[in-house]
Amino acid sequence: MKKQIIRGKVLSNLSAVFIILVVLCSSSISLFSFHPQSFYKDQVAILIYHNISDSAKSNITITTDLFSKQLTKLKKEGYHFITVSDFKTFMAGGPVVDNAVLVTFDDGYKSFYQEAFPIMELMHIPAINFVITKNMDDSDNNPVPFLSRQDIAEMKQKDPAFAFQCHSDSLHSKQNDGGFLLTSFIKQTGKVESEADYKSRIINDTETCINKLQAISSDPIDLYTYPFGAYHKEAADLIHQGGIGYAFTIVNGLANRQDNPMFLPRINAGSPTISPDNLDQLIKRRVVDLQKKFDYVPVRDGVEQIGGTILQDSKKQISLYYNGHHYIVDLKALTVSENGHIVPLQKPLKRIGLKRTLSIGLDDLTKMMDAHIVYDPITQKFFDRTWSMAASE
Repeated sequence: MKKQIIRGKVLSNLSAVFIILVVLCSSSISLFSFHPQSFYKDQVAILIYHNISDSAKSNITITTDLFSKQLTKLKKEGYHFITVSDFKTFMAGGPVVDNAVLVTFDDGYKSFYQEAFPIMELMHIPAINFVITKNMDDSDNNPVPFLSRQDIAEMKQKDPAFAFQCHSDSLHSKQNDGGFLLTSFIKQTGKVESEADYKSRIINDTETCINKLQAISSDPIDLYTYPFGAYHKEAADLIHQGGIGYAFTIVNGLANRQDNPMFLPRINAGSPTISPDNLDQLIKRRVVDLQKKFDYVPVRDGVEQIGGTILQDSKKQISLYYNGHHYIVDLKALTVSENGHIVPLQKPLKRIGLKRTLSIGLDDLTKMMDAHIVYDPITQKFFDRTWSMAASE
């Protein structure tokens, strides 16, 4: 009798142990499934879209099916979609989730409301639409209809997480010679506008765009995407004076806090050739290695990898060309000059290693070249993601 009782207790204990193991295994699987791999930290992949349509065809138009599959793929892979408020908090020094993604649309097409909004709302994915505000005045009388004031107001009422920001009021056009209205002086009847008129025109246009959107939304209107992706430093300064705090480019990359907020990179997701798997890989390939620190870099590698030119003028000096600058390096004195003036460096030039490779401080090279030089861990090279002068929109 005692043996039967003991055998029963043993079997009972074994059953309890088995149940505990099953629970623990299930918990482990559950925990694993809710803790996807972290591809990147303290960075944000900002995606660019334009038009969503099942009938229209263009290099900036994708179908609702492709759009839905892209977003589903990113969610499945463990990306997290953030709001404009989350992004601003991050840029101001606050935390952001790992694998953060911010969805943006340029141009303010009506398809955003008709096709994209229902999909994103169902998937609980917020987005920003950068609106050409002059098109709100006559939204339907265009080959491709644009968002109206009522469309924007209705979306804001349905889901306040969706934001509507500036893509200029009247600058999304080109002059007859192909010049962009944001970055060039207007030429009319043989006359060119003055610098003062140019500055006033850009600031006024920015303020007009902000005011039109502010009349519809209570959100702060202080984000901007450059028309056609075209910009230069003066244009950026002028829209900043007009009230913009963050401006987005079409330079390919992930944004981080080291970026100039007026030159933020994005990743194109809105081409019909970009499959869900392609988009996943595009994001992962543009992760910046924030941990890798560089003190000195070889002058030749640093300049040529970002797209500059080095010419050996003589045995005594070399010339560096990039972004409108021409620097002369004196190989004997190990000094850098521009227009006959010595350029002050935070760190002296050095010859490093057995090959005595001429090297410069990365911070000095960045300042000299007027660039934002970052390291790409995939190609193991440096690149400048500050400047890009044209896009097809």
